[in-house]
Amino acid sequence: MANASEFRELQDEEIARRIGELRQARFDKKLQHRIGELQNSGELSANRKDLARLLTVQRERQLKAKGRPRSRPLRRALRGSTGRHFLCIKRAPLPGKARWGRAGLHFSRAKS
Repeated sequence: MANASEFRELQDEEIARRIGELRQARFDKKLQHRIGELQNSGELSANRKDLARLLTVQRERQLKAKGRPRSRPLRRALRGSTGRHFLCIKRAPLPGKARWGRAGLHFSRAKS
């Protein structure tokens, strides 16, 4: 298991080759796990995390080649001037109650 800084030192071709190897190894380990032959199940998560790190480095290089900077984390991008997330509201803009659902914020109409 390597960290992202070690992966950033690799060439593009080496990253692409390792991504292919890790995907094949992940498939093999998942198959071994399902049939009960895998002794150390921690290898699955280590493999998944290495693959995610490599894909992140590859995506960073694609964005850098296009001239786009690395994006800020979503939490910091959503903060307003008060430091609170602008998605958090105290009152519903319509009469009735507001609730969070799978598709976002829902408003129920007030009974008339």
